[in-house]
Amino acid sequence: MSVSYCSINAPGTDPQGVKDAAREFAKTELAGHQYVFVRHDDEKHPHVHIAVKAVSDRTGERLNPRKADLQRWRETFAEKLNERGIDANATPTWARGNFNRGRRTRSYHAIKNKGELDKPRIKAPEHEEKNNIRMKALYEDVAKALAVTGSNNDKKMALDTVSFLKERTTLASSGNSKSIEPKDTPKKINAELGKNQTDKDKER
Repeated sequence: MSVSYCSINAPGTDPQGVKDAAREFAKTELAGHQYVFVRHDDEKHPHVHIAVKAVSDRTGERLNPRKADLQRWRETFAEKLNERGIDANATPTWARGNFNRGRRTRSYHAIKNKGELDKPRIKAPEHEEKNNIRMKALYEDVAKALAVTGSNNDKKMALDTVSFLKERTTLASSGNSKSIEPKDTPKKINAELGKNQTDKDKER
């Protein structure tokens, strides 16, 4: 089992600063747990995805963040960003004077009056496909990052990640939804694993 955490920053934020802050955040808040993080710069908002192994191999402690823990994580990450000259804060929405959150919009009342509020929402196929592609890319990035660490445990996690991705693709293929085939991802990961082993043999 793993825990995922994502931090999104304002447009124009220094990507390297975000990555460095994420690394220091993980060292502080996720000590004792195996984790891997990936920075994405494909959008205006640079952001970091962190995947954490829920159970610590050293202590057996299970990571189960509560609301207070998540707030502390936000504060720690904001602190690490500030240390690198990136303006960030971790105050709750209400503390920033944003009292409009949660108010009913005109569109909400219009839908409610038509009696359509409780109807199930159907995602547009192109929107669902885009989400599938993004999630596939995220898992691929995590697997690749694990594959190049040189750790046997990380190699196993990399292969497990690829297997998970293939399994999810198979499940999607069995239904009516359009699946995103991982294509050559396993080959790439296995190539990285083989390269690491060859490099280690040369060092001996």
